[in-house]
Amino acid sequence: MKIEEAAVEEKKAVDLDAVKSLLHNLHTAFEDLDMDAMEEIVSELGKFKFEGRDEEEYEELKEAVDNLDSFTGEEILETWESEL
Repeated sequence: MKIEEAAVEEKKAVDLDAVKSLLHNLHTAFEDLDMDAMEEIVSELGKFKFEGRDEEEYEELKEAVDNLDSFTGEEILETWESEL
């Protein structure tokens, strides 16, 4: 199932605390192999207007979730969190 992204005009400025909270929740979803939660969280992240490296990390993370690749998703998540 492809994750729907918010339309460009609907994207909002990045709220670092909200993003960190979502990434924390995503860790739990990966640990539990909860695909519904993973998709929901990535969809919520898609509402933010990421730029530069954050945008790349988001796109890679979204692709990993789309491909049901929790191992790669965890690696991307850890890298992204360390950069915030």
